[in-house]
Amino acid sequence: MLGAVDRFSNLDGYYAHNLRALRSFTVWSLEEDPARQAVMVRYAGEHWRRWTVGHGNTWLSWLWRAMARVGDAGEGLRALHELRVKPARAADSPLAGRWSKPSPGAVLLGKTSPWVLPVYLRKHTDYFTWQKEPWDAGEPGTPTTGDTCGVDFIVSYWLGRVYGFIGG
Repeated sequence: MLGAVDRFSNLDGYYAHNLRALRSFTVWSLEEDPARQAVMVRYAGEHWRRWTVGHGNTWLSWLWRAMARVGDAGEGLRALHELRVKPARAADSPLAGRWSKPSPGAVLLGKTSPWVLPVYLRKHTDYFTWQKEPWDAGEPGTPTTGDTCGVDFIVSYWLGRVYGFIGG
């Protein structure tokens, strides 16, 4: 049952939105027929974008904007600036253990924006920042090998440059 719920929300496994987004963007970008591209945009809107709007996620925001040709470049740009100033740290977020996650009801209804943290206050990660819950500040003492945000910044930056969301 939980798998069916996860398919249409971000109750658990936020990274699945990243996987769905990348697959739909890849198919969309390789498709030459505008009608088929429109099918991919509808799929993306229903299966990952509606659950990630307002999450301060440059990657997902700009994949959506490139595909749908709508959206606010400001969300992605702000998050990219926040990532740029995020300290390279192997230490906990200052909010670790003190920031509450949204309730399951808020998640299932797609009303999670009030819990979204600025990128620089999120839990450190050894993985792609944009596949992590934007409200996760982590728990104190979580072991890590460090924060690796280089690819997170570069990939999003060049996506923004290619599609004109960032000037030269």
